[in-house]
Amino acid sequence: MYEPQLAEMDGNGNMLPFPTGYLHMKFEDSQAVLDDYSDVVLYERGHLNPDQHQSTPHDRAATYTLTNVVPEIREFNIGPWREYEERIRVRLNNFCRGTAYIVTGVTTRGNMIHRNNQDRVAIPEDVWSAYCCTE
Repeated sequence: MYEPQLAEMDGNGNMLPFPTGYLHMKFEDSQAVLDDYSDVVLYERGHLNPDQHQSTPHDRAATYTLTNVVPEIREFNIGPWREYEERIRVRLNNFCRGTAYIVTGVTTRGNMIHRNNQDRVAIPEDVWSAYCCTE
């Protein structure tokens, strides 16, 4: 999935499947593409906003875009980070009676995934998340 509003001036905010065949450079200039991860061995795609934090099928589907992904070391992604995401989900389900807000981000130090001798995707140094409830 890609976000057309990042690649096209008249693109709307609804995510779309990547076109098949030729991928115009405007997509690659504005966001990561699957080829950026094709030869990466050390990292896998880790969600910033996991689908398990969403309540509707439409919202869950919206998490499967490369703009919601950062490179994560596999052991971190399936270990401590997954446990943290699950702990947040349980706390929100058990204690949040109003709207929940979750903000997740990364810090980088200049390390990049390269493709065709170009910097393509920043590798996070740190991944963080914060949340709160209105009630």
